[in-house]
Amino acid sequence: MNDNFIKYIKNEKDISRYKISVLEKRPNKNYTHRLISIEKDFLEYPFEKIDFKDLDGLRDAISLFKTDRGQFEKRFAKNSVFKTIAVSNQQILILKKKLKYYEDLYKYLLDVKIKKINLLQDEYIKSKLKSNKKKDLSIGIDGLTEAEGVHLAKKRARIQILTYCLSRFIYHETKRINDTYDFKDSSFESYENVRKILDNLFVDINHNIYKHYNNGIKEVPLLINGTLGHNNFVHTIYPLVNLMDKYPGNYFVKRILQSDKSFFNKNKIFINKKFVKRGFGIITPMERTGNESITLLYLDLWTDNGISIRSIMEKDFFNYNLNGKYFKTISTKPIWTFNENINNKFLLREALSMLELDQSSLVDEIDFNDPIILDSINKSEKGNISICSESSKIFISATRSESEHIKEAYEWIELLIKEIKNDYKDIFSPITLKDKEREYRTDRVKDIKG
Repeated sequence: MNDNFIKYIKNEKDISRYKISVLEKRPNKNYTHRLISIEKDFLEYPFEKIDFKDLDGLRDAISLFKTDRGQFEKRFAKNSVFKTIAVSNQQILILKKKLKYYEDLYKYLLDVKIKKINLLQDEYIKSKLKSNKKKDLSIGIDGLTEAEGVHLAKKRARIQILTYCLSRFIYHETKRINDTYDFKDSSFESYENVRKILDNLFVDINHNIYKHYNNGIKEVPLLINGTLGHNNFVHTIYPLVNLMDKYPGNYFVKRILQSDKSFFNKNKIFINKKFVKRGFGIITPMERTGNESITLLYLDLWTDNGISIRSIMEKDFFNYNLNGKYFKTISTKPIWTFNENINNKFLLREALSMLELDQSSLVDEIDFNDPIILDSINKSEKGNISICSESSKIFISATRSESEHIKEAYEWIELLIKEIKNDYKDIFSPITLKDKEREYRTDRVKDIKG
């Protein structure tokens, strides 16, 4: 690559660093996070290794990278030059340090942090104590228990359970990386996948943290017994309820859009309406009651064939009218986004079956540019994906009031995650990293929140 191209890429990456510095100062909103993620991906991507014919081609490629990553990958990831890109030792070193940061963190949360969630060592918990009780605080478990009372003890218990859940989530994510990623023989593609997981570890945490909640009720007392974090009320917290246990039966993901409605119009463009986006889904047997608000805390669906379909499912309930009654329903993501959310051929076959396209020849993706395919989807009625109730989970809180208590406890977790993210950014931010000049501090984990 000639010097003009290299200079242009360097200038664009300098601009990206500036954009990130500005965006990181803005309120933490989903769209801001998405923009930061795009710019960080651009900083890491080795455009210098791709053989461009002219500067206009380079400009177009950078623009496409930031606006349509799927099309960019189709045009450039198969480039013969791109396939030869090697991951540098420095990149691997940074990746290892990021992984170690999280390995240290999950141990710290279980070994130290969960015990510090008490009236003496946690300002948030102490602030919830009635002012007339603060004078009764004394060192020792019995003194703290007497001053705390039942209500605050239960509030603290839920926070301790969620801290356990957060640690287990981090543990399983790091273990998955260690089990599947080869640091000695890494392609750039696999390196990029792992880097994105680590840099965006908490992006969907509100839908993943509750997976280990019921285990936490059992395990937390063993971790805090005899420490200042001791809590006699952890075992009194209601476990989450799996709808599939509460309402045994057959569950299917199927078309729920009325048969006289279509997904694509006469011009073969998808119809961007909410009820069309929710055109396929799983109708649970749980009826809506009044104006109650029931939150879907955790979703993990597996087919009878042993295939996970989480990647194509939304993670919230909506109320679906069936024969005059409203039932809690979980929709798939809009079917025209399936290609970007289907991550293996086994799941693709399940989706094709639901769309009544399973008689098609073997394909790598659904061709949404094919009028015949779109007509077939519009007319589909009987296709479905059968869900295995024994393997799947649809977690909700046991009661409406418990849902509010859990929501309040999660506010503490959000504060903790914010501090962890700030610490991670302080260590690994591309704004401060300068190739081999950066001194990393991953041999320790900060005493988060005190």
